[in-house]
Amino acid sequence: MKKLVYIGGINLICLAGLASGELVHWTELTDREELYDASRMSTLVVDISGMESWGFQGDPNNGTLSVFGGRNATLTNIRWDVNLTTHGISWAEEVHIGFFDNREVVQIAPGDSTTVTNMNYTGSEGTTIVLGIDGILDFEVYEVDWDDNADAPDAVFEEGSLLYLSFPPAPGPLAAFGVAGLLAGRRRRS
Repeated sequence: MKKLVYIGGINLICLAGLASGELVHWTELTDREELYDASRMSTLVVDISGMESWGFQGDPNNGTLSVFGGRNATLTNIRWDVNLTTHGISWAEEVHIGFFDNREVVQIAPGDSTTVTNMNYTGSEGTTIVLGIDGILDFEVYEVDWDDNADAPDAVFEEGSLLYLSFPPAPGPLAAFGVAGLLAGRRRRS
């Protein structure tokens, strides 16, 4: 009887390892030197409220962020629930978020062809971004087609703007869960 309770405990611990997520605000991750480790999570929720797009890709004022997803980890889905405000004549469709490992891999455009004030946009993009040996995923908020406001932000993500980055669970909990299942099955057959 004690062995069955022990096996049930292993399964519970393994399941707890699979279901993980954490909300991280981008201001907690300033500069590219500070990385957030997402390698032990299935979904990393990043609050991008306050990030601004100032110009085209590579503009030093654009909002940028780096996340450590794990060496050779795979990002399987990007989901967004963002609130966007544009400035001047800038349109929401011009705001893009580019995700990179050592090259641009995925680019999403959450907005539409109009100027907006605190407009909500949701969506998702399935992907298979395989990170390199350094395990780093970078992303940048930038403008495409037009930089409507020279030396000023074209758009800002308002409060409550969230990105959901889905990584598969680490192999450790999955392997332990599988072994626990085999042990439980073996015990039942005896």
